[in-house]
Amino acid sequence: MGCGINPKPTFEEMLQHQERMPYRESSKNRITIAKECLFKLVNSMTDKMNLALTTFHEESKVIIPLSPKKEILSISNKINEIDADGGTDLTVALKGAADCLNESTAKFKRVIIITDGWDNRDSFMSLAKELNKKDILITVLSIDSGSNSDMYDKLSELKGCNYYFILNEYDMEKYLIKQLNYICFPALYDMKINFLSDDAYLIRAIGCGQENEKSKKIEDGNNNNDNSAPTVNQNLINTKTIFPSDLKELNGNYYQEGGLILLKIQPKSFDKKCKVVVNLSYQEIEGNTFDINYEIEFSPEELKKEGNSSEMKKGLAIYYFTKFIRKIKKFMNCNVQIDAGGPKEIKGERPDIKYFNFLSRNCENYDKIKMYFEANYNNDLNKCQKEYYLKNLDDQYAEVENKKKEYRN
Repeated sequence: MGCGINPKPTFEEMLQHQERMPYRESSKNRITIAKECLFKLVNSMTDKMNLALTTFHEESKVIIPLSPKKEILSISNKINEIDADGGTDLTVALKGAADCLNESTAKFKRVIIITDGWDNRDSFMSLAKELNKKDILITVLSIDSGSNSDMYDKLSELKGCNYYFILNEYDMEKYLIKQLNYICFPALYDMKINFLSDDAYLIRAIGCGQENEKSKKIEDGNNNNDNSAPTVNQNLINTKTIFPSDLKELNGNYYQEGGLILLKIQPKSFDKKCKVVVNLSYQEIEGNTFDINYEIEFSPEELKKEGNSSEMKKGLAIYYFTKFIRKIKKFMNCNVQIDAGGPKEIKGERPDIKYFNFLSRNCENYDKIKMYFEANYNNDLNKCQKEYYLKNLDDQYAEVENKKKEYRN
């Protein structure tokens, strides 16, 4: 925590993709930025909030016991006493923070862990699951490269728990102050979305997570000639927690980021009406449950009409772009490194021609993605998005081409 961190890139720098330029260190170190945000957090508390502060190394230390705002303000100078020192045992951090909440009768209790270290102890997840049963929710703010994304992904599967990466000096304030309500107070629990139809098969579901595995199972399951059999109820989304998305501002306009699910269906007959049902069920944080059916009916004329709408193409553009970037980055940056001896897997095995074929195959989508963005992202807000996406796309494509040349050499 004594190291520096990247300053916040400007929007122009983001458009020029300069966050990938050589590291530029902030004038403040991580612990200083964290302490400044803690002071702001205390000042932003409401009278109904209580807060405790602990530090951790081989054991945890209570800096401020669980107290209301008025009491904390009188002892807030203790925050200045915190130094950057010691190792990273997140189990110790979690236990120390949870102990501070033992006597609390509050309805919402959350532990926020700020760390820049790597931890991979099974004991952390065991304790997190135990606390989750007691309605103690957990947020991890992981700074820069000190992160175990596999462990954090498992954490996010627990009800009400989440994690965020702190990439620059403004992210800490963003999550601890400006967006605290969005990351700490869930909107919904146990949200499920299901597809059901007697008239059509679900061929593909895009935007549901684990898309490749889901699509393969769906296509395998529907690959039969029995057009009279009803489609089995297909679960599209089953998530423990939904958090509200924060308001964002661009050129004086405010907007929220949302999600999109695209379903590819195959009617059993094009000569009669086709009805599909999308079922949404969820639980509010107060405990009320809801179960809603959205019925969509297509006429024979609609079924025979060709072509996708502009909105659908926007969704496909985002989907293909995200898939392209993730696959390329994962393959090029994580699994393979280029040195004097050619491409090698980090584990030491030399990749075969599959590596070259993989890059070539994924670059075939480049023109298609670019066409979708250029044709469908044209209003004021989307124009900036389009520039950003296309710049990222061009940079990644150029990088892939360079890697392919290195591989050939």
